[in-house]
Amino acid sequence: MVGNDVTLRPRSVVFRSLVRNDAVIGYKSAVVGSELRQGQVIPNRLIYANDEVFGRVEW
Repeated sequence: MVGNDVTLRPRSVVFRSLVRNDAVIGYKSAVVGSELRQGQVIPNRLIYANDEVFGRVEW
């Protein structure tokens, strides 16, 4: 579920996650099985899985 005023940058992915209002998902980032708080920012090229940083995207 994705809240209001959420920014999904190009090539970002959200899968089985709750993204609250005003969050930002960076370019080529993935959010998987997580709950983002209101206004949380996921940086570019980051994999965020199960509510923690899983790794960086190298491509």
